[in-house]
Order: sequence, then structure tokens, then C-alpha cells
Amino acid sequence: MKRSVTPEGILLRIERLRQGKEQKEICTGVCAVSTLSKIETGRQNADPDMLEKLYRQLGIHYTCDEAVLGRLRTLIDEFFEQCAYQRRLTAFDALRRERTVLRHSPLAADWLVICLLMNEADAKGYTGGEDALSILSQCQDYLDRRQKGWYLLVRSYQGGPDSVEYAREAVSLLSNSFARTALLYAYYMAGRYRDVLTESEQTASQALQEGNLWALAECYNMRGTVYACFNMEDMMLTEYERAARLLSETRWQSSLRTIFYNIGATYLGIERFGEAETYLEKAGAGPGAKDGGNGAETEEETENGEDGFSSRFLLLHKLALLHWRTGRKTEAAKELDAMKKLILAAREEAGFGETSGSEETSASDEKDSWEIHERIWELTALELSSQADSDEYLSQLEELMEIFRKCRRFGYMMFYHYQLRRLYTGRRLYRKAFLLEQTFSDIQKNSSL
Repeated sequence: MKRSVTPEGILLRIERLRQGKEQKEICTGVCAVSTLSKIETGRQNADPDMLEKLYRQLGIHYTCDEAVLGRLRTLIDEFFEQCAYQRRLTAFDALRRERTVLRHSPLAADWLVICLLMNEADAKGYTGGEDALSILSQCQDYLDRRQKGWYLLVRSYQGGPDSVEYAREAVSLLSNSFARTALLYAYYMAGRYRDVLTESEQTASQALQEGNLWALAECYNMRGTVYACFNMEDMMLTEYERAARLLSETRWQSSLRTIFYNIGATYLGIERFGEAETYLEKAGAGPGAKDGGNGAETEEETENGEDGFSSRFLLLHKLALLHWRTGRKTEAAKELDAMKKLILAAREEAGFGETSGSEETSASDEKDSWEIHERIWELTALELSSQADSDEYLSQLEELMEIFRKCRRFGYMMFYHYQLRRLYTGRRLYRKAFLLEQTFSDIQKNSSL
């Protein structure tokens, strides 16, 4: 944070950007553009008469009642604590009822951060205006530690080359175990598995000190996921079982289902179909997971921002392969069809518009994710058409593995590892088989596993 800005100054900046207005549009008859710029950036305080006129230009009905603001500050504190401990976000419902007051108060920046976290309508901005992510990006130098920390957590979850740095800074600002779990995730998505294992020890220690059960379980979950990426069965099960014991009988059942999915996918990849079916069935049990995980999201999944599309799609994918490889072709065909419908529905809902500035990287990552899911479907469709030994299947699998490598999706690569090696050796493509094994050896070596 470069300088201290008054709540009035940051309110003016937020509301002006939200409405998509230039400084000169609201200065006419009130003050010089340079004066407004100084007010917004903390280089000058505005007198009450000038503030009132500027507020009027933006339609702001400023709230300064300390009794009201005190109550709202308490709710904001409760909201961020509920987020950090992954409790039910009861404070958010109360805050949402006060959104008009919050938007036009000294708490405007807090409310905008909350809207970004919750994907609330106020985060979208007015027609022609800017959304919460863009506004906070332009205001981040003037946010307090908590506001900037949570903003950076959102940025880290979006992926991209700066995700680890965003998460690291968020950890330094928030100093809690929840932020550290975001750093674990950023390390994992960057393929820095050694860092996941190292950082998880510090995260677990802090989670224990804070009494944060969710963060502690997430540490074990991430460690198990790293070991699952390399089919290290014993270590994977040890870490996952620790996480599962903590999550059992809690409201975080989607996290527990994710663990079961990862174990099941690992066994499927090494063709241990009995164990795979046991765990994939557990992954598909519970609310929002019927019909192969193709149901509606649970309240927990919505609150936690879980990628419901991806989790349902990947579960359907593993079930389709399991059923096909164990002779249950009718079930496999149904799951393949459900995968395609899920892609079409989710793609239509999401859409891809033009982006610029800070949104370019996250949009590119999102398109990479779509390409991965669509290519997985295409490859699965070939296998379910009895073409898993064809040249076309091999070509598509090689292309998909290269996408996985570029996106650092090493767990996905490991899932197809044995299948690709079998295709190479069956065709006597021994050099390719050797290079494939060398690739996985290098990944494991670089990760210090």
C-alpha cells in the first residue's frame, strides 16, 4: 500500500469506476480533475461541501451513522472469519440485505471484496462500467491489509504465472492458515510439488494453533493429491485417510468426495478396477452427486466456490472408462452422453467474451481448461467406439498429453501414463516409450519426490 486514502476518497473511486465514468465527467462545476485525482489517491482531503457535490454527481447517498456502521463492521468481521474457517456464511445474508448502505459508506471497499468472493451481483458493475476485479485491481494500492489479502486470494485462484506470488503476498497480509492453503493450491497448479509438501507442514502447524479443522484437512488432502499424481499408493492413502477422518461427519462432504474421487481415479489409472469402483462410488454418493455427479451443487459447494462443472465432468469420465473397461457398455455410453451434455450446458452458460488487461491471463487459462475437457471427451468417445488401439486414438492422446504438459497438469498425465506406454510398446515405438518414462522421471526428480 503506497499511501493512506480516506474512506471517502476510495468510495468516490470505486463508484466512479463501477459506473464507467471518467474523472472529468463528475468534476464539472465542482472541482478540477487534478483535485479529484488527489482526493481519490490520498494526496488531498476534500471539504464537506465538495464531497457532497461529488457524491451527488455519482448518485451516492452517503451513510455515516456510526451505530449502523459499527453493526456492519461486526458483520464484516464475522464474514471473513467464517470464510477463513469455512463455516456457513450466515453473515453474508445479513450483509446482502444492507448492500445499498454498504455501497455508499466508508465500508464500500469491504463490500466490493465480499462481492468478488461471493460472485454477488454487485461485483458485475453497471452497464458500461467495470467489474469488481478490475476496480480492485486499480484500487489495490489503497486497500487495507485484509481487503488486499482477500483480493489477492481470488487472483491466485484464477491461475496464471503470477498465482504463486499472489498467494504468497496474501499469506503475508492475512497471516492465517486459510491463506496458506491457497498457497498450497498455487504451488500444486504450478507443478511445484516439493513446495506443496514443505509448505503443508507450516500450514498444518498454524491450522492446529488456530483450531482451523478445514485448513488442517486441506493440508493432508493436498499432500495426498501430490502423491496420487505419481501413483504413490501407500503415501497417498495415508494422507487422504488423515483428511477423511477430519472431514467425516462435517458439512464439508464435497471435499470428502473429492478425496474418494482422487483415490478412485488413481486405481483406475493403474487398472485396479475393484478398488477404483469402490472409491468412485463413494465419490458419487451424497447430495449433488447423483447420476455420476450430474446433480445440482450443494449449498456447501456454492459457498466454497468449488468448480462444480469440472468435478462432475471428471467423475463421469472415470465412471465411463471404468464401466467400459469392465464390460458395462450401456452404462458407459450413458455417462459419455452426460459428459457431452454437461460440456454444452456449461459452455453456453459461461461463454467467452473479449477480454483485456488483467483479465487476459485468467481468460486464457479458462479456455485451456475448456480445451482439456473437450479433448478428454473426444478421446473417451474413441475408446468407447473400440478405437483405443487405433492410430487416431494414439495421435489424440499424444496431443492431449502435450497440452497437459504445457498446462502442468501432471496428475492428468499420470492417469494416461500406462495407457500411452502400452500403445508405444505395442507398436514397438521403444524410443517414444523411453522418452515418455524419462519425462515422468524428470517431473518426479524436479519435484523431489
